[in-house]
Amino acid sequence: MNRNLRVAGTLLGLIFIIFAATYYFFPGAMMKGLFRLKRAQSGLAKHEVSVGKETWVFLRGGSGRPVVLLHGFGQHKDQWGNIPLALKNGHELIIPDLPGFGESSKNETEPYDIPSQAARLNGFIEACGLQRTDLAGISMGAGIAAYYAAQHPERIDRLVLISPFGVLTPEKSYTQKMRDRHRDEDRTIVFRTVEEFDFLMSLLVKRPPAIPDHLKSYMVGEQKALFRLHERIFRKDLLSRENILAEVLPRIRARTLLIWGRDDLLVDVSGVSVFSAAIPGLTAVVLEDCGHVTYMDQPEKTESAIRKFLIGK
Repeated sequence: MNRNLRVAGTLLGLIFIIFAATYYFFPGAMMKGLFRLKRAQSGLAKHEVSVGKETWVFLRGGSGRPVVLLHGFGQHKDQWGNIPLALKNGHELIIPDLPGFGESSKNETEPYDIPSQAARLNGFIEACGLQRTDLAGISMGAGIAAYYAAQHPERIDRLVLISPFGVLTPEKSYTQKMRDRHRDEDRTIVFRTVEEFDFLMSLLVKRPPAIPDHLKSYMVGEQKALFRLHERIFRKDLLSRENILAEVLPRIRARTLLIWGRDDLLVDVSGVSVFSAAIPGLTAVVLEDCGHVTYMDQPEKTESAIRKFLIGK
C-alpha cells in the first residue's frame, strides 16, 4: 500500500515537473496544446485548401447551418474565445486564417485590403462547397464580412458584426485622431516588444488579462517575423481606406446583428449610428463595461447575443 502511494506520488511529481517545465521553457508548445484542447471541445479539426495561388488553413466542425467566422487584424483562427463552443450544436463552423495571417499564405507584395480579402473569401467559400452561409467577423474581419455580404447578398443569410472596422465614426476613433495629429509615428496595433503588446491590449479590452511575462515574450517573438508585413497591411491596406464600407453598407440584405462595446478605444462605439442608418432592420447590441474585443470583456453576453441571433437559443 505504502509502495503504491509512493509510486503515485512520484508520478504526480513528474507530471507537475513536466507541466512546469513546459509552461516556463516551452510556452509555444503549451499554447498550441491549449488551442488543440479548445478545438477538441468545440468538435473542430484543422484542414487546408488551395484557392488559386493561396493556401487557406481553417478549422471545421459542428453540425447545422454553416457559419464562417472571420478573425480580426493580427489574430488567427484559434482566437475566438468560447464562441465556437457556444455555437457548435447549432451550426457547422468554418473558421479560417485569413490570407496574410495565421497559417494561411502570406505574400509581402499582395494587397490585403478589405475588397481584396472579400474577393479571396468568395473563392474560399466556394472551395468549401457552400452555396449559402451565415457570416460573422470581428474588427477587420467584420469589415470584410460586411463588404462581402454587400457584394454577394445571394450567399449570406445572417450577418454578425463585432466592433467592425471600415467606417469613419462620428466620434473619432484612435486611428482618426492619430491622423488628425499628422503623427504617423504614433504607436500602431502591430507589436515588437512587450511594452507595445501591453499597449495593444489596452486598446482591445477594458480589463486586460494577467499574462505572465514569459508568455508575452513568446508572443512578441512570434510576431516579430511578421512585423513588416502586418505594419504594411495596417497602414497601407487598412488605414488608407478606413471608410471603405460607407458606400456598400446599404446593399446588405442579410439579417444583421451588430455588437459593440461601449468603451471601445480602437473603433468608437458611435459607429453604431452609421451601421444602423445604412442597413435595414439591423439589430444593435451595445455592451456596457466592454471594450473592442467583446468576447473577452463580456464573453457570456456576447455569446448569448450571437447564439440567440443565429440559433434562436
